[in-house]
Amino acid sequence: MKKNIILGVAFMIMSLHQLAAQDSAQVSPSVSKRFEEVFAGAKNVRWAFLPKKITEAKFLYGGNAWLAYFDHQGNVIEKVRFPKLRGD
Repeated sequence: MKKNIILGVAFMIMSLHQLAAQDSAQVSPSVSKRFEEVFAGAKNVRWAFLPKKITEAKFLYGGNAWLAYFDHQGNVIEKVRFPKLRGD
């Protein structure tokens, strides 16, 4: 029974890792290039694909959490910085 649980958890972790790798692979080259130009050194980037060919990036940059939205050509539509929490 423990072996099945361990195998299940391992499978789930591998699946999530594969899913995350697929998300970053689907980001268009123009969006990826622009993101690197504007937010060089950003960490923990999570991509989401919204209607009307909008790409959302959630990430850490300069010690703050950020959201940025890009159109399909790589133009920044909007960027939002969330300040650090007290005590960080």
